[in-house]
Amino acid sequence: MWDQYSYSYGTDKVFGDVNSKVHITSEVKGELPEIPSSAPPVTHKAGLDLNIPNLNDNEEYRWLKSLIWPEHKERLRLFDDAVELFKKQPPNLIEGDGVSLIEGIAKEIPSDQAICIFHNACSEHIRCEIRFIK
Repeated sequence: MWDQYSYSYGTDKVFGDVNSKVHITSEVKGELPEIPSSAPPVTHKAGLDLNIPNLNDNEEYRWLKSLIWPEHKERLRLFDDAVELFKKQPPNLIEGDGVSLIEGIAKEIPSDQAICIFHNACSEHIRCEIRFIK
């Protein structure tokens, strides 16, 4: 859902979906690199996970939210805003082993489309011999 968020990097300039409630800020150390004014078009999305939490289930929602430290107010607000966006526009979520599923999913994408695999700190959980298969 990264293409539905807005971003800023220590300046007043906003990138991504400038109308999004989910706004992620970051600090760049050194010189800010050239950033395109708009994201590339996203034609297909799929979320893969071994255990997909049901954010419509209040208990699962509260459990996931409890993983954010309570003093991190901004992260808690971002979480709620992201869940709200998720519920309005739920992505295609597939439960299972991403390493096993990715090849089949990639075959469903037209050959004239670029494939971008985006993850959130999960690559260290994938065995090296699988991670670098060509």
